[in-house]
Amino acid sequence: MKPIVHMLLSGLLIWLTPFLLGSAFYDANGNLATDVFLFKTIMILVLSLAASVATVKNFKKIDSNFMRQGLTMGFVWMFLSLLLDIIILIPISGMSGIDYTYQIGLRYLIIPTISTSCGFVAHSLYQGKR
Repeated sequence: MKPIVHMLLSGLLIWLTPFLLGSAFYDANGNLATDVFLFKTIMILVLSLAASVATVKNFKKIDSNFMRQGLTMGFVWMFLSLLLDIIILIPISGMSGIDYTYQIGLRYLIIPTISTSCGFVAHSLYQGKR
């Protein structure tokens, strides 16, 4: 599989994992069936775990330019998640753009934070082997 295709599929899974899990917390009428703060905490943890797993899997295929690759992966995944939310989540939820940004959108910054941090660590380890 081409690296760009693998990166995009990984990004789709990063977005899809919390989206599908999150839907389990809503009742048939579309109302949140648990505490809002518990729900948001679980979503942040699931997003972080999905991004971490995808980052590790993708870094296993990389042998150079770790910092750049981590930064690229993270921002591609973040923008893909934002795009999918604009297409799917915002229309379903009826949130305004501002509410979406404050309540959900900014949380996607965790994705490039994780991937770039891993890129920095990989780069440091690689430099140490020289």
